[in-house]
Amino acid sequence: MFVRMAGVDDDRAAEIEVRGVTGGPPPRDHVPDVIEVGSTLAASQRRRLGVVGLVCVALVVGLIVGYLVGAQSGQRKTSATVPTEEAPTPLSLVSAGTQPPTATRKRCAVQLGNQLQLGVELVNQSSLGTTLMRADVNLPLGGLRMTESAWSSCGQLAAVDDTDPHALPSGATAWLRMTFDVLTPCPGPLPVLFTVTYAQAGKVAAANVGGFSDLGDVSYTGCSASPG
Repeated sequence: MFVRMAGVDDDRAAEIEVRGVTGGPPPRDHVPDVIEVGSTLAASQRRRLGVVGLVCVALVVGLIVGYLVGAQSGQRKTSATVPTEEAPTPLSLVSAGTQPPTATRKRCAVQLGNQLQLGVELVNQSSLGTTLMRADVNLPLGGLRMTESAWSSCGQLAAVDDTDPHALPSGATAWLRMTFDVLTPCPGPLPVLFTVTYAQAGKVAAANVGGFSDLGDVSYTGCSASPG
């Protein structure tokens, strides 16, 4: 009889021959009985522990690599978003500022029968030359009908619609005048607002140039409160 023993720390089986009491040799046809002693659970646990250890090592290595990659990526993003100081623009490259024609405090008003001439003085305060292209009027309450406009002051003779382009050099002044038919007995409460279209620095634009918030201070014979 043979006994095979497997220890905890030895995976190899040990065969022990056990003889009978008589001490005689075992029969020829006798097949040795093999008995495995020891726990196979221990070997399985060792294998599992080995696998778990490898997994833990892999996780630690992965965490370290991920941290290094993330830190390098964060550094690249941070450096990409840091604003750089722009070089100042040379003064020679800064173009001179433009300014639309504006109205001075001078105005004019003349009654011509049933017509009324109204005008404002304009000045070019820009450092650039300006060309007055066209003049328009806004009559919010009506009561008037524009019949003629000109780049001249009130009372001066001018051709009808004499609003051809008018050059206005830097610092120069010019008068804008319009003539209206009065459609009401007293135009006193009527506002009259002028707009000019002009060209400057190669661009065309429009500007409000004032006028009269109402005609209460304009002398007109149809108004009982008007002087004269």
